[in-house]
Amino acid sequence: MMETGVNGLRDMLMNDIEQFMTTRSELMFNEADLQLNLAESLRHNGHYNNVWLEYYLPKGEIPEYNRLWPSHMRVDMVVRGGRYYVPIELKYKTASIGRNLPRFGQQLINVERCEVMKDMVARDLDLYDAWKDVRRLELLTGHFSNIPFGVFLMLTNNRGHMSPQRPTSNQYRFCMAEGRHDRHRVWLSPDTPSVRNMPGFDLDREYDIHWHPMPAMTDDANDRNKEFFYTLLII
Repeated sequence: MMETGVNGLRDMLMNDIEQFMTTRSELMFNEADLQLNLAESLRHNGHYNNVWLEYYLPKGEIPEYNRLWPSHMRVDMVVRGGRYYVPIELKYKTASIGRNLPRFGQQLINVERCEVMKDMVARDLDLYDAWKDVRRLELLTGHFSNIPFGVFLMLTNNRGHMSPQRPTSNQYRFCMAEGRHDRHRVWLSPDTPSVRNMPGFDLDREYDIHWHPMPAMTDDANDRNKEFFYTLLII
């Protein structure tokens, strides 16, 4: 690839991800499917030196991360362009979709329709994990001089993950609804057993969430959850 500056790398990478998201027409079943297909697209367009998956960082390297989440880190994807490294975190939160599923080039004989995507109903944990990824990217960019920015991509067909949360709900401050979001991520009831080991945190800055529609990845009229949306943040 040609050597490019930070602005050129950022624009190129965002354009390439947008191109992938707006032209993808085949259903992706889960987050691993999204990860592999996006990586394949970035690897084969000739714009980058390398693309790694599940990029490992040992426990303890970033003190603030270790304070909040004392474990090693595996970044979903890292793209290298010249001397710069860009970490990318992915989230794919699904609602149930069923379809007729051909296998090995044939229609199945004994299963007419199967659930290929499941309902993710633990919305509080899903939203927490999304903002945790944003914080993780902030900490990476602040720690390594060769990381000029990070990218957060979330895909969903579950409208509950894009909706405003009730002000009385525990996950209210982890909302991912359209619009501006402040820096503070705290549980309203932090002693709730399901979130007791998931500490609140502050982000470095505010973020604007915008949800964009994707092309239809299924044309089955029986799929009530067939509309997909994504949001893309530069960290």
